[in-house]
Amino acid sequence: MYIKFGVENRARLPTDIGDVTVKQGQGSATMAAVTDPQEYLSTRHIEFRDTATGVIGIRLADGEEPARRYDLIVNERGGKGRELTVSGFGF
Repeated sequence: MYIKFGVENRARLPTDIGDVTVKQGQGSATMAAVTDPQEYLSTRHIEFRDTATGVIGIRLADGEEPARRYDLIVNERGGKGRELTVSGFGF
C-alpha cells in the first residue's frame, strides 16, 4: 500500500524535512508506528513556495486488510521544529 503526500513551504525561510512517521490502528487509543515503512522524498530541503513530494510504502501480508485509521506525521528538521500531522485517514 502506498501513501502519497506533499509538503509546501509557506514560510519565508528555507526548511528541511526530518522524520516521516506513519501510525496505524483501529482508533486513537490503538495507534502504533508502522514498522519498516519504505520512504521516498523528492527532496528534504524546501525553499520558500516550493513543494516536496513524498511516498510511503507499507507492506501488507497476503490477504491482510489495511488498518481502519492512519496518521501521517512529518517533522521539520531545524527551523522552528514544527510537526505536521494528518490524522484519521483511511482506505
